[in-house]
Formats: sequence, structure tokens, C-alpha cells
Amino acid sequence: MTMDYPGDKPELLAPDAVPSRRISLKSRWLALLSQVARYFEKRSGRIALSELSDEQLQDIGVTRREAGSEIAKSWFWC
Repeated sequence: MTMDYPGDKPELLAPDAVPSRRISLKSRWLALLSQVARYFEKRSGRIALSELSDEQLQDIGVTRREAGSEIAKSWFWC
């Protein structure tokens, strides 16, 4: 004898409880906006990093070479 769980048979769930297998347009837009926001956040961080002096970089434990590597990353790296 096997036990069936409501999650195994969508017809046993309330109509509103059936999970949609499609990704909604709203969630796609939210994901895109999230990626754009992350891009601008990283970009502004890299700009700020490029404006720090050697002493300020030393305070945060970053060498000029490490900062340069981060600043030089392409926009694609997000």
C-alpha cells in the first residue's frame, strides 16, 4: 500500500495551491531589474574603488594591484 500526498496529485489541492510551472512575466521582469540593479551597484563600487588613495586601500586590506584587477573587469562580470 502506498500513501498519496496532496503534492503528488495536483487535483487534490485547492485550485489556488497548484504551483505554476511557468515563470510569470512579472517574475522575469523582477529578475531582469535585479540584474540591472546589481550591475549598477558593482559599477559604482568599482568607480569608488578607483578613487581611493593607496592609504585608503591599505586601510581596507586591498593592494593597488588587486584594486586595479577589480576595476578592469568588464561590465559582463557583474
